Amino acid sequence: MTLIHALPQRLLTLALVIVLLVLVSGTGLATDFGSLSGVVRDQLGNPLPGLLLSLVHPAGNDEIPLMAKTDGVGQVFIYNILAGSYHLVVKSAGYQGPQNRVVDILPGETAAVSLVVEQLLGLDYEAGSSVGVKSLLRATNPRRLILRAVGKGMQPEKSSPTGFFDEAVFEVFTNGGGGSELGAFHGDSNQGTTTNFAARDEFLDGTEYIIAGQFNSGNDSLFRIKNWLKRDLGKNHRLKFLMGYGRIGFDEPSLTLLDNPAFVSQETAYVAAPGNTKILTLGFQDEWTFGSALSVIWGMEFNQVRTRDAQYFAAPNASLKYKPTRTTSVEVSLSSKRRTLSNSIGLGNGETVALNDSLNLARVNGRNLVGTSRHYEAKITQKLNQKTALEVASFDSRLMGAVPSLLARGEMVGPDTYVELSDRESRSKGYRLTVNHQLSQNIRTALSYIRGSAFGFGSGRVGHLLMEPSILRSLMLRHGYQAIAAEMEGYIPQSQTHFTAVVRAVPVGNPVTTIDPLSDVYETPNRSVNLFLRQLVPVPLTVVRFLGLDFLSQYRFEALIGIRNLANDGVGGVQGTEGDIVLVQQPRSVRGGIALNF
Repeated sequence: MTLIHALPQRLLTLALVIVLLVLVSGTGLATDFGSLSGVVRDQLGNPLPGLLLSLVHPAGNDEIPLMAKTDGVGQVFIYNILAGSYHLVVKSAGYQGPQNRVVDILPGETAAVSLVVEQLLGLDYEAGSSVGVKSLLRATNPRRLILRAVGKGMQPEKSSPTGFFDEAVFEVFTNGGGGSELGAFHGDSNQGTTTNFAARDEFLDGTEYIIAGQFNSGNDSLFRIKNWLKRDLGKNHRLKFLMGYGRIGFDEPSLTLLDNPAFVSQETAYVAAPGNTKILTLGFQDEWTFGSALSVIWGMEFNQVRTRDAQYFAAPNASLKYKPTRTTSVEVSLSSKRRTLSNSIGLGNGETVALNDSLNLARVNGRNLVGTSRHYEAKITQKLNQKTALEVASFDSRLMGAVPSLLARGEMVGPDTYVELSDRESRSKGYRLTVNHQLSQNIRTALSYIRGSAFGFGSGRVGHLLMEPSILRSLMLRHGYQAIAAEMEGYIPQSQTHFTAVVRAVPVGNPVTTIDPLSDVYETPNRSVNLFLRQLVPVPLTVVRFLGLDFLSQYRFEALIGIRNLANDGVGGVQGTEGDIVLVQQPRSVRGGIALNF
């Protein structure tokens, strides 16, 4: 009897808990629908017919990308949209739409938007020549495609294949300056000449396939290739598989000798068998979404590293994202690798492909070290209004097994003085407060205050003794530091230029390890001024048609320019009676190259 009477009470308690969860989730779990009404004009105020617009969920996991074309007077209407925040995307062969435009769809309401698009520099445009449905949704399963049409007879476009892959990107760039005296492996540093490529295709059953790779040339060379298979197992479930192979050669002769064949025979390194490291990678990632309020991602990457002996590394990755309200989101994550500019490449659909492994590779005094890392982060993002968001994050980053050494420079140190750090000394933990603000239609800003512990020098001056690595290490301890990081990302429509400026400063103290490395996508030192540019190189249709190179009209060329660490050439230092000592980890460098999207 006691069990029988207790059972309804437990069911009632469970029901109350479920009701409370639904109430807390608020609009995140709502199934109400809204609408969108918009008009698209050029800079002169003229309506633009035949442009394709799409509403895409910012998290990339919404089940139905919604699309429609503008009518004869540049207007567009989309009905029955699930309430939430969406990216509004405009794709056109002759016009550039707004960047990072977010539209909030409220239940039972119609969101009104007005778009002004910029004409692409030097390109011809014909009405109705917007990018096709297939091009816009290359990463979308055809079973999830819903086309919201206005007027009669609007059907998904049929296009014949223009290449072996649906989409491909190719980048090649060279980092000049800084030298290679630190001996870090190329591909995980800012040195050498790097070639990145990625291509994606979609099979008839909806399985997505991505092949990507990286090649670095120089005194040390690196080659790696990655393969991803992505398969939708249901409405809210996606599984990814990863297989990769890499090979690193060290102590190899410079490839610049190939330009001087007469000197090749004199280079003994071409006769000696160079050492090499082979890396085999297998991994998976499991993604679950529960409405628009909750998503869970977990996975594992396994790496076999073989030189003389084999080493094995397991690298877990997991994240949980919860959106209790329309303006608040919470995320907790564990990552074994961080995304960086030189080790990633972006596809046209906005997806970023990571080319690096969950490994740390370092050369220390001729020794080749391999290790892994763990990055823990928990953050809460609160949207204050349509243009401003506040983010509070706690972080803990650790390098294990392979920590890049620091090179000491100055009159008080001997030549080639390296300071090796341990796993404990490379750890960085603390918290970060960031304000993101959309300054204008084409400019986004972010200002961060970071307080964290890192390894570095204390205050005061040291004597005039010749500094050896052991003495320098004794002067460095773990301290608490405060840092300021400012970032501005923008787009200049008149010249078709995308730019990113990053400034980092530590007002007091001299940390030698990076504070909060997980957020350092551009691999910038603690004290630095950095500028990165992507410049569109126009391809006039009239010229390419005259030359018989019509296929070039389908490609997008961009020049890549990056200037890193303008302000100084070190990450930390100490004052001495005979001069200052500076420790270098990321020297000043200039990055230049070109990207091709086809």
